Amino acid sequence: MKRCYFEPLTRARVIHRVLTRAGEIAYPRSMTMAEPAVPTVALAAVYGGLLLIALALTAIDAREHRLPNRIVIPTAIGVVVLCVVDAIWRRDTETLTRALLGGGVLMGGYFLLYRGPAVRVEAGGMSASGMGAGDVKLAFPLGVVLAWHGWVPLMIATVSAFLLAGATVAVSLVRGRAHAKSLIAFGPFMLMGAVLGVASTHETIAATIVGV
Repeated sequence: MKRCYFEPLTRARVIHRVLTRAGEIAYPRSMTMAEPAVPTVALAAVYGGLLLIALALTAIDAREHRLPNRIVIPTAIGVVVLCVVDAIWRRDTETLTRALLGGGVLMGGYFLLYRGPAVRVEAGGMSASGMGAGDVKLAFPLGVVLAWHGWVPLMIATVSAFLLAGATVAVSLVRGRAHAKSLIAFGPFMLMGAVLGVASTHETIAATIVGV
């Protein structure tokens, strides 16, 4: 008859097994191997701050037809710093590269409009006087934030900005609140387009927008 020998459970071994099991429950292996997620509180704080900045810029541009450097440039720097921190936190340089590239592409596109013959939105169409330089500078941080989410939100935001501006021009003409040479501040439409672009990344909000 074979004898069965059981390993004595000392206090140290019991504590070790309990802690090991607790760790497995709290942090499953699949979780420890996954990419660290961005804390929801941090995202909420960042977007809350960006929304306040967007509201301030919208009010200034609508009233004075300018986007002050003292707001736009620090915002651009802050957005880039946040993206770098995110890349370090999640060990994800691909998203950082896409975000910076998106900012450069959007800014480059607006710069071409700024230097091109048909750029500033007027009630009668497009003016040859040139889009404001503030719009060009604002395009960079907006492009970074949008491309951080992906290329589709960037495209949605860009198209939405021009569609919203065109719709506003049409309504203003019909209601007699503008004439053929009235200038329309484009910054607010860029910012509204950016909000729609970011919102499109959230399933619930996107479904509401498209009426699903």
